[in-house]
Amino acid sequence: MAALRQFFAARDFVEVETSTVVTSPGNETHLHAFATELVAPAGSRERLYLRSSPEFACKKLLAAGERRIVEFARSFRNRERGALHHPEFTPRRVVPRT
Repeated sequence: MAALRQFFAARDFVEVETSTVVTSPGNETHLHAFATELVAPAGSRERLYLRSSPEFACKKLLAAGERRIVEFARSFRNRERGALHHPEFTPRRVVPRT
């Protein structure tokens, strides 16, 4: 990880860390998010989700004006299990925009 961070820093990328818990699981029908519940001190409850991908959050940063970002993010997908899939994984999102 140190070598990867050094590689991207040398190329003027900014490392970002976007939220893991999100209010919407996304609109992709083939992806299934893990649901959780936020319980406020007053007792109110809000349904939240573990992100299935950091892509949407990274795109929002690009739209806000960030130019070169990288994120080493944990993502979670329910209903994915097998020799090539695991419910928790780390995708590498590298987004250069010139």
